[in-house]
Amino acid sequence: MWKTDFQDTNADAMPLSREDRYVLDEMKTSVQFKQGHYELPLPWRPNAQPLRCNRNRDMALNRLGSLERRLRRDAVLRDAYTKTPGKVRVIFDCAAKYRDQSLNDTLLQGPDLTNSLVGVLSRFWMEKIALVADVEAMFHQIRVKPTDCDALRFLWWPDGDVPKKPTAHRMLVHLFGATSSPSCASFCLKQAADDLRSEFPNEVVETVEKNFYVDDCSKSVSTEAEAVQFVKGICALLKKKGFRLAKWLSNSERVLASIDEEERAKSVKELDVDGSSCERVLGVR
Repeated sequence: MWKTDFQDTNADAMPLSREDRYVLDEMKTSVQFKQGHYELPLPWRPNAQPLRCNRNRDMALNRLGSLERRLRRDAVLRDAYTKTPGKVRVIFDCAAKYRDQSLNDTLLQGPDLTNSLVGVLSRFWMEKIALVADVEAMFHQIRVKPTDCDALRFLWWPDGDVPKKPTAHRMLVHLFGATSSPSCASFCLKQAADDLRSEFPNEVVETVEKNFYVDDCSKSVSTEAEAVQFVKGICALLKKKGFRLAKWLSNSERVLASIDEEERAKSVKELDVDGSSCERVLGVR
């Protein structure tokens, strides 16, 4: 019953398709750590038709015009787009087609390196002191190889001022909306653990490897003192490789008090934890 209902299969043990093996091999040989962040090229499909990047400006202008009309109707959304980064997650429509071709059509998805949700939750429920956090803008912490950035061009208004004439820009990081981004980001997160294995305790390294579900970290330990040290250790490891853990939650007020207020989740910034409070962890209350 346990094997059937509660499988915790490690992604590395799953058989990979030929395409996934190709992408994984390419990531292993091409990943670099530059200026505080990992860099990976886009995983192009072999023999994919070249993108017509120099011909689709009119389509991009039409899409921007639709967004402009929406922003003019909604001042709150306009301010969130232009003045309060982090409040709105901007997703690039990499499936948008120009002459029957999109950016996602030319990219390989890559292997699914996401940990088993059942495994992450089962480990989270093991001990008394709960710890939850997530990686801030995880995809955007992975740089794109400079020679691939021309494929990530977009139009935007200078300083977010809609009445101005839009200008062309290039994204330098992996996108929300690209089919390959989840695999690239998960690979780099696990690469961080592997690169720093000798510098940090095994529990911290194994947590980065096994206790993340995409960008969400869910961990439990037996004592508050252990939790305080653990938070310091995992934050230090990930910071060295360009990742920031934020929005911390815990069922221990002492543990939360050891974390800087700006690093805590909004719901616990004031340390008003009581027996009636309830949070969701990976969809479970």
